Amino acid sequence: MAASVALGFAFSGWRRGALGWGTAVAGTLTVMLLLKLCLIPCGHLLGFTSLRSPSGHTAGAAVVYGSLLGLWIRRRSGTAVWTAPGAMLFVILIGGTRLALGVHSPAEVLIGGAVGLTGAILAVFLAGPPPEHFRFRMIALAMVVVIVIFHGLRLPAEVEITRLAFTIWPFSACRA
Repeated sequence: MAASVALGFAFSGWRRGALGWGTAVAGTLTVMLLLKLCLIPCGHLLGFTSLRSPSGHTAGAAVVYGSLLGLWIRRRSGTAVWTAPGAMLFVILIGGTRLALGVHSPAEVLIGGAVGLTGAILAVFLAGPPPEHFRFRMIALAMVVVIVIFHGLRLPAEVEITRLAFTIWPFSACRA
């Protein structure tokens, strides 16, 4: 999804948007990966009983959908002040589902939400205002196509991150 949006920005002529948005999304996902690599094997040594794997779903939803909503509102109103509340909407929606499913603790959802919210604000700042000619319809269409194509596909990302966390030094030294 993130790659299709960045490509859509670039092919529509909004290069700054593609670079800024792509950088913020990639940065957000990188921060989440690093947090997971540190906390999965070593979180218990830091006294965190309910913080093992911060919610990447919450962070990803906040940065992707929150920043897109922020950019769309910025294009329509000229102001980016609605980015944070828009991203918070996705933190609440997706974070709530992660809690309801019992796959994350409140602390893990809050960490993911904070990282994603920061990423959304950064994305809108780095992308700058959308150009006058830019239309979000094609980006929305590309997102729908990606959602339809990948619907139901489960990637073993969490399993692989956990495997890496216990095999990469120095984190492997934390093995309980």
